[in-house]
Amino acid sequence: MLLTWVFTSGTQKVSCGLNSWHLGQATFPGTPPRLISGGKPKEPTISKIAAHATWVDANTLQMTWRYTETPHHDRVTCRFDGDTVTITFLNSITAMNPKAKDSRPPLKGRMS
Repeated sequence: MLLTWVFTSGTQKVSCGLNSWHLGQATFPGTPPRLISGGKPKEPTISKIAAHATWVDANTLQMTWRYTETPHHDRVTCRFDGDTVTITFLNSITAMNPKAKDSRPPLKGRMS
């Protein structure tokens, strides 16, 4: 049986295979990460994504979103604490510099 974790933000969805890869596409601001600021599209563009999710521990789900038309990826981490969840982002460029911080703020939510 294939299990799936779906990350939804507004009208965009990324379907992640739990311990397997799912192919899809989505449009999120700031993705995929860019090495240069010049020539950045004014509007977010559709990105082809291969997505995977795995449980790191009992309270932490980690998703990897590979932008298949670029060499880049995002690591999206969901930390569950009771009925709350905190979602953090780390792009492949920022991950290479331990002093850098991803520009996207953490998202906090509550389960309903």
